[in-house]
Amino acid sequence: MGGEIIGNDGLPLKSLGRLKDVIGAFRSLEPNLPASYIDAFLAVALRPGQGPTDYAAMLGTIQPVASRTLMEIGESARTRVAPLHLVASHPHPESRRQIAYDLTPKGYTLAYRVGMMLQGR
Repeated sequence: MGGEIIGNDGLPLKSLGRLKDVIGAFRSLEPNLPASYIDAFLAVALRPGQGPTDYAAMLGTIQPVASRTLMEIGESARTRVAPLHLVASHPHPESRRQIAYDLTPKGYTLAYRVGMMLQGR
């Protein structure tokens, strides 16, 4: 990255600081948010409108695990008191038997915020 501040140990301090800010943005939702939830959220942000099978392939897991993770960051949390409401499911436009996921307004706001942090804005 241009203009990167390098610390005494040769570490890219600006980039590491931005990463810390991004992690803080996710932790503001829940202090112990699992990395798998962040991974699933970013998969939906990068490729909205896909189904659990597609996201499972992107995440390197199986469809049932991807489905549970998407539910946890969506509207039907099984293991937390309050759902995160970052993604929403809806019937897939091409098949009523399939489900597609998109970001909610809250999820879009978080994705935008994280993107701006990474750009240093």
